[in-house]
Amino acid sequence: MEPTKGKLILRELLFLLIAIALAAVAAMIQTIGKEFSGKSSSFIFSSTNYDYNILAYILGMVLFLGGLWVVYHFLVKKYMTALGEDSGIRVAFGLLAFIFSAAMLAAIVFTLFAMVGMASNLKPDWMMLFTVIGWPILTFAFMIGMMIRACRAERI
Repeated sequence: MEPTKGKLILRELLFLLIAIALAAVAAMIQTIGKEFSGKSSSFIFSSTNYDYNILAYILGMVLFLGGLWVVYHFLVKKYMTALGEDSGIRVAFGLLAFIFSAAMLAAIVFTLFAMVGMASNLKPDWMMLFTVIGWPILTFAFMIGMMIRACRAERI
């Protein structure tokens, strides 16, 4: 592996680790100021419901998305030209993005369980699902999009 390709992979790994940490911290920030909205019970389980604080939710989202963009530009963007015509490096790049996006999903779930508890729900559900499922998908799509962009720029 050429030095620039090795640097790209190492920088991508560092970027994805920082992205996981950013996602966990941003998910924690989103739980600040949650408000009790009632209890729910079913035949077997009961739970406590909380509503997101909209300002904290937006702050967490801006921190995650802005941090992702800034870290990418400082850490990875310059080395994306190493993708070139080598399909092996592109496969490794995409595979790492997928694996670390799955790890991000696990980190966010763990963080929310730690902050809210296993017997609690955050409402509305779409906000929680956007954080838990949307952020890892968005990170993966971002990395693949940047890879495609770099490969197209190389051909021109």
